[in-house]
Amino acid sequence: MKTISHSARVGASAETVWGVITDIDNCAEIFTEVVATETLSEGPYDVGFQWSETRMVFGKPLTSTMEVIECELEGRTRIRFDTEGITNYITISLGPIDEDTTSVTYEHYSEVGDVSGVKRLALQAARMLSGTLMSKAMNKMVATDLDEIATESRRRSAAAAS
Repeated sequence: MKTISHSARVGASAETVWGVITDIDNCAEIFTEVVATETLSEGPYDVGFQWSETRMVFGKPLTSTMEVIECELEGRTRIRFDTEGITNYITISLGPIDEDTTSVTYEHYSEVGDVSGVKRLALQAARMLSGTLMSKAMNKMVATDLDEIATESRRRSAAAAS
């Protein structure tokens, strides 16, 4: 599947934006499609950190175990999760423009996971048949998540300034 990518200039520092994207305990308040999260790892957000996330997808709850596979403090994070035989990757990159503005790029990529035989062929066929629908849904999810990151980052930035 192709990479879906959206970028935005966010009116908040990289530190504030990083705080939003790593605030796993409050994901359900930040992201409208996330209904619950549960931390599965102890310690700070870093490589190996895991959590369970339940998100509404096509009107139904879908729970995935998310794992941080790359982490550069206030710079970039990459998350992997599996959903029904599909391995998904989210990469969020931050680039400070100035002390109050950050460039944020949010990317999603998926591939057929570690399955074989008939199941792999069935997954590939389903992806081909529903490719446009899934692509539109993922495009909307990435755009919405990025918008919600920007909104919460601006809110936190304004709260800190007052």
